[in-house]
Amino acid sequence: MSGLPPWGNSRRKRKLTPEGSVKSAIRDLCAAKDWLIVKVIQGIGSTQGAPDLFIGANRKWYAVEVKRDLRARLSPDQIVFQSNCERLGLTYLVICDATQLLHRIEGTQNANWGRGALSTPQRWEGRSNAL
Repeated sequence: MSGLPPWGNSRRKRKLTPEGSVKSAIRDLCAAKDWLIVKVIQGIGSTQGAPDLFIGANRKWYAVEVKRDLRARLSPDQIVFQSNCERLGLTYLVICDATQLLHRIEGTQNANWGRGALSTPQRWEGRSNAL
């Protein structure tokens, strides 16, 4: 034993959730593209409905909410936050993979990809968390 407590063993890998896997891929993409990424920590006293990430790329900021798949829904607080961002001119993106983020930021969206774009409030309006 190295004297470390069992929870301090860095060799043991934790299994990522589907959403965690997407966030990991986004971190890798941001590092490769030299984009700035800010992770939002949720907890007591935090802003309700805040997105998971803020990404600075191409002289613009993006609020990014990561969902596990296209069926996942924004909470009512997230819908309010999204509306406020868009009212102030900040781009709010709801994505479920790093490729979507790349296409949205670099403007390389093609006809085949557009089916999964989830960044408009109308698409999310009135949805609840129930699947």
